[in-house]
Amino acid sequence: MEKNKKMDILINGTIFDVGMPHDDFIHELIEWVESKGWRFFGVIEEVDGDE
Repeated sequence: MEKNKKMDILINGTIFDVGMPHDDFIHELIEWVESKGWRFFGVIEEVDGDE
């Protein structure tokens, strides 16, 4: 892949053992993504560990 070529990445997975409220997690995640100059488009859902 060319150096510095822009691309899109699809992530389909789960982040386990998050020790903060859902809204705080979303804020932290989006803040990190934007700090890299990236953008996020998608769905973030809280799931029950028993499912």
